[in-house]
Amino acid sequence: MRRLMLFLMIVPSLVLASNDKGMDYKTFRMMQGEQIFNESDRKEFKGGYLVGGDDIQYFTWEGKVSNRNLYIEVHAGTIKLRIGKKWIIRDANNALSFPGDSKSDFDQYTLPGLYVKSDKLTANTLICIDSIRQKAGGGWPYTYKSGAYVLVDPMGAPILYKMPSVGAACDQLIRKKNGKLAVPKWEVGDFMLADKSHLASPPPSFTVQYYQLEKTGFSKVGNLITGRYLSNEDGTVNDRFTIDH
Repeated sequence: MRRLMLFLMIVPSLVLASNDKGMDYKTFRMMQGEQIFNESDRKEFKGGYLVGGDDIQYFTWEGKVSNRNLYIEVHAGTIKLRIGKKWIIRDANNALSFPGDSKSDFDQYTLPGLYVKSDKLTANTLICIDSIRQKAGGGWPYTYKSGAYVLVDPMGAPILYKMPSVGAACDQLIRKKNGKLAVPKWEVGDFMLADKSHLASPPPSFTVQYYQLEKTGFSKVGNLITGRYLSNEDGTVNDRFTIDH
């Protein structure tokens, strides 16, 4: 048996909450605020190597953002932006992150996801890059840690933020009712597996705390949310959960 830290990826269907069946991640996120990045904001990186260079790919994208030409390059955790003739460079290891969290979860060998939210006012433009670093071979569906990095005001005075590692993804970024951008920090209790799909312990409990993005880091917003994951009648793991009220 082994103990794993748990996070479940958001399933594509939207299922409304109920006392018996719980809720899914998409429903939960809609209750917390406005989702920033959607599939329409997703862009496709191109991957390649430099002749005579190292064995780590360069990932690049180029297009129009806020009516300006933007080039994005990611290599070995370094993010480069070229806006016209101006270059902006940010290191993932130096991103604003949570105390105790790993400094970088970039998978240097896997094509990262890229999301661009363009706005006529360049200060409101947002860029997010997520990089799944580790997936469990078995156990609860989609158990993983990943790296997700948000660039605020990327074409002016960019600030690079790193989301908490557990379940980090660009679609986790929301805007709260107060207008502030916020990200969730999940903490999930230990659980034990009898095999790759059956629990040998009760489903784990969890907590979620949202944090606003500030110029120098993060600040708590809203109350701590607590809940518990569900399991099926046969003891197999489930991708739904209940929230305590």
